[in-house]
Amino acid sequence: MGAFSDYLEDAILDLTINQVAYVPDSSDVYVALHISSPMDDDSGVEVTGGAYARVLGAFTAASGGTVSNSLDVSFPPATAPWGTVTHFAIYDDATGGNLLYWAQLTTPKIVSDTDVVTFKASNLIISLN
Repeated sequence: MGAFSDYLEDAILDLTINQVAYVPDSSDVYVALHISSPMDDDSGVEVTGGAYARVLGAFTAASGGTVSNSLDVSFPPATAPWGTVTHFAIYDDATGGNLLYWAQLTTPKIVSDTDVVTFKASNLIISLN
């Protein structure tokens, strides 16, 4: 399961009800890690420091109200502890940008120095069901 951000909810409503075009900031999407829930308003805490950076994501075509990552998503090795990662999020930019979707991890991950966080293909799932 995943959640839409407030930003994306407004964009979809304007597109479908008011015929206001939705133009994403970028043609790419980026996967981010959070140590607290991003919440729909993007008020959560994203990982920072220790060589952390969002990673370019590739996702399947939507089917049955669900998409998942089509390739492995691997973050750079941590050069300092990142804390306990509890959520992932999808943004429309590598830095800043707009939160699009977010979801809680099935199992939180404590990221220590030198750890590499990898999500195998099909493990990051956003579902509207």
